[in-house]
Amino acid sequence: MQLRGVFGATIITLFLSGTGCVSSDRGELTSFSASQSPTETRSLALRGIKALEANDTELASKFMNAALKRDVKNSQLQMLNGLVYHLRALRSDATFFDLAREGYELAVQFDPGNWLARYYLGLLKLDRRKYREAQEVLAEAALFNEEDPSLLYSLAVASYYARDPQFAAGVLHRLRE
Repeated sequence: MQLRGVFGATIITLFLSGTGCVSSDRGELTSFSASQSPTETRSLALRGIKALEANDTELASKFMNAALKRDVKNSQLQMLNGLVYHLRALRSDATFFDLAREGYELAVQFDPGNWLARYYLGLLKLDRRKYREAQEVLAEAALFNEEDPSLLYSLAVASYYARDPQFAAGVLHRLRE
């Protein structure tokens, strides 16, 4: 799976939704008290994003988990945490797929309109070769965002491998419009 191109769009979307903040500090992970501000949570998330951009998924995981300790019901943080585990699963250890799935599912639970979490969950299911499940989840994501070409293409791929060529053809037709 190609997460690189989709990753930039994810980060931009999350910044626009208010999850990210601008900071150049990538310092070491420290413990945080419950009395700290939401800005510090966003700062931890940004550090995790910067670690991801540097391909340091282990450090990214530490920062995302620290941010989640402060705001466990934050859908965007859950989605990013799922993304970190997804990348770790693809790069080194397939046991992280379950943690990635859990992160994406929690993101959807906390914000049912989080189409990006549904999209990435669909990509994860494609990676796991669960094509029918991927088709379902990606179709749900498309209900929230029917204009995203990467989402529609992934839905067409999932549909094709799920042995639903008519649906795949319909999605590809929609892509050409």
